[in-house]
Amino acid sequence: MNKRGRWGVDVQYEIKAFGQGYHEIVIYNENWLIAFSDLGARINRWQDAGKDLILASRDAQEALSNRSLYLGATVGRVAGRIAGASFDLNGKTHSLLPNEGSHHLHGGDHPLDLAQWDFDLVEETEAIAVVFTYEDPDQKNGYPGNLRLEVTHRYQKDNTWTIQYKASCDQDTLFNPTNHVYFNLTGDPSQAIDEHLIKIESEDYLPINGAGIPLGQVEPVSHLGIEPGQFVTFGHIFNQASPQVRLKSGLDHAFILQAKSPQVEVSDQDRQYHLQLVTDQESLVVYTVNDPAIQTQVDGKVLTYHGAFTLEAQNAPDAIHWQGPQATVLRANALYQAMTRYQITKEKGFNEYQ
Repeated sequence: MNKRGRWGVDVQYEIKAFGQGYHEIVIYNENWLIAFSDLGARINRWQDAGKDLILASRDAQEALSNRSLYLGATVGRVAGRIAGASFDLNGKTHSLLPNEGSHHLHGGDHPLDLAQWDFDLVEETEAIAVVFTYEDPDQKNGYPGNLRLEVTHRYQKDNTWTIQYKASCDQDTLFNPTNHVYFNLTGDPSQAIDEHLIKIESEDYLPINGAGIPLGQVEPVSHLGIEPGQFVTFGHIFNQASPQVRLKSGLDHAFILQAKSPQVEVSDQDRQYHLQLVTDQESLVVYTVNDPAIQTQVDGKVLTYHGAFTLEAQNAPDAIHWQGPQATVLRANALYQAMTRYQITKEKGFNEYQ
């Protein structure tokens, strides 16, 4: 299936084969290119003049081979870990598929990131929207209810990518999705992100145990070497004596976000690119590829230790076990909606880093 089109004067799009029956929807102009796929309703490329600023997959086979990374995919039904692979809802215990030891991670072994989603391409005045839809059946991976999902990836001419989530279910269920995009603003995932600068509008984060499960309490972000609203390098965080950083050899933690906008900003070491994130979600998981032995091929490049970072906007992980019995519950026939927006610009806001 190949289809080409033009959006306005300077933007074109193309629907291409991605292998194994999947598709890639590519949107591009003279400099910028962004691509999405119906394999997991994922973002697969975000390029400036051919330089990939996110981790990409060459084709569906590579994406599936690297499935444990969830590259750019829509993750769920519930992102993160559910302790003990079970939860209580309405007086009943629901057993989920354990796929990380005794725990349940990112929706199980047959989750949203492996599904082939239906999609439509919608041309808007200032954007192109790729609208992905999927129906997740009752009891798949152990979740109650038939869930209907709509994930819209909207790309605007100012190089803004917005994700909008909508979902409803015919039974009460758990639902807490995210997108698992990885960034390295140098374009080279073999180059550690130590000199990238990050600013998070957050005062507290969720400490975790060795299995990555939140302990059910909050701590000041200063315990990680971070000051709210101040730029700091990832390397500074990695070099802290924080027991939580040492526990995971980096970050794999949820930050409780404040209402300020943008809530997150990141720059590469050369101050060439400036990434901003705005979301209506309550927390953001930052993960920094913490396996010292990793040597994974991603679209002809090698992903190494601390070679990328994620910004996963979602409700708090494992909240059903520590925030209370209503946390992350989607009630029957209610409408779930959430939004996260990323923008990459050049030569913007750099004076703040001095």
